[in-house]
Amino acid sequence: MTNKWETTHKNYDRERICMRKRQKRSYGILMLGITVSVFMFTLFFLMVPQPKKNEDSFQQAERQRQQEIEKQRYQFFMTIKPVVQEVSQLYGTFVSVTMAQAALESDFGNSQLSSQYYNLFGVKGTKETGVALLTKEFQNGAWVEVHEYFKVYDSWRSSIEEHAQLMRYGTSWNANQYESVLMAKTYQEAAKGLVSSGYATDPMYAQKLIEMIERYRLYEYDL
Repeated sequence: MTNKWETTHKNYDRERICMRKRQKRSYGILMLGITVSVFMFTLFFLMVPQPKKNEDSFQQAERQRQQEIEKQRYQFFMTIKPVVQEVSQLYGTFVSVTMAQAALESDFGNSQLSSQYYNLFGVKGTKETGVALLTKEFQNGAWVEVHEYFKVYDSWRSSIEEHAQLMRYGTSWNANQYESVLMAKTYQEAAKGLVSSGYATDPMYAQKLIEMIERYRLYEYDL
């Protein structure tokens, strides 16, 4: 006959076995949860883009590109400055305005018209003596692409000299066409005078010149 002590001991053993089983199940569930969490975190980390390094490389490359552009523009200004100062003193024009016009209209000497044909100011030519190129004109409130004949020069100096002569002596139909440019007391007035005199079709032409002059401090070269 089983005594009371044996019965109690057996019950205790069964409870201990059941407890171990529950502990194992809990431990297994816990480890499964940890494994799933680690897997999901790793998957999320791998899927999320890591842009910082790429962004830094892109920003550095962009800064270098901008520095090269600014260096090329500075070289352009330094190339034409002596000629523009000489010619401006002779014909009474603003150095800063002429330099800004040359940069704006020739894309700092990079346009096909200026680099191949030495035409810095987009001066029109004839079929017999000019070169046909595609350009944009502001007509009836909108920009349109048109083919035009442009004059060919033998040097940037020739282009700058003829531009100054145009300002000084006007056109064949109006000798005083650019009087407001010559009478201007500031580069701002001269830039606005070009628009009011009908030099450019772009309604923002004067503002673009003024911004160019102030950005690159071209007013420092005025005589």
